[in-house]
Amino acid sequence: MPGTAGSKGCEGRVRKTVIYLLISLLVGAIGVIVLLLTAGSAIGLSIGTSMAAGGISSIGFALIRYFDDRDQLEQANISRVSADRLSSTVQESIVKVSDLERDIRSMLPEQRVFAAHPRAEIDDLLTGEDPQEVECFGLALGRVRRNHLVKMLTTASHVRLLVSDPRSELFQRTIASELRDGGAAISDILALVKCALAEDKRDIRRASLELRLYPGYPTVTFIRVDSTVLTRPRMPQEYRQSNLFYERYERHQERPFFAYVELFKTLWEESSVADNEALLEIEELARRAS
Repeated sequence: MPGTAGSKGCEGRVRKTVIYLLISLLVGAIGVIVLLLTAGSAIGLSIGTSMAAGGISSIGFALIRYFDDRDQLEQANISRVSADRLSSTVQESIVKVSDLERDIRSMLPEQRVFAAHPRAEIDDLLTGEDPQEVECFGLALGRVRRNHLVKMLTTASHVRLLVSDPRSELFQRTIASELRDGGAAISDILALVKCALAEDKRDIRRASLELRLYPGYPTVTFIRVDSTVLTRPRMPQEYRQSNLFYERYERHQERPFFAYVELFKTLWEESSVADNEALLEIEELARRAS
């Protein structure tokens, strides 16, 4: 019977449409979840927004198809007015999602800093709200010492600096791997040790300054000013690299932010205090390297 066959065909089409609608709802829901879980991540925002917009569009298409199939089963014509309204609603929803992405992006700071050293960003952090804690980790922190240390010591309450121990074998390997001037790096570290031990200058500081020497390989360069982290991986031959960049993480981005905070804490505990004995040994290394 042709009528029965047609009815069964429509019923099968309706079932497929319902399945398609459920999948579309799932995609849209995943997109919203991604948006909520990756607030502050440019990549997460792009993925979540795309999935949400795609899900909304698919839902609109599925609803149109569903109503069309249902009306065929009821031997009624689909309402063109309803379809137009639904299409308009879908388009408005897509525009709203795009506007939401733009608004969220406008509220977030730049997530990457394309520079060998984020000087302007550090200066902004130190001159913003009254900074309390500063933590830095690097091979020798020469740029930090020359460009920021005075401001750190006069504006923050607690400054902790962690540099590579020039007495360790890994220090020489790092220098060779990164194509750096070993003598210049040792001189930068020596200057920091002298600053940390300069008790007679503590009366002009606001901050307490702690310096430790890390005997391992410095896998990252890390700077934290209160609730903001700037960090990048260290690379072979990086002294000749022109495309270095830093990632920026805020406290509300809990996983990456606290991962780096805990990394610094671990490396700090594995390091030795820069004392007078270390000062004498590093002075000897600097003399030999000169």
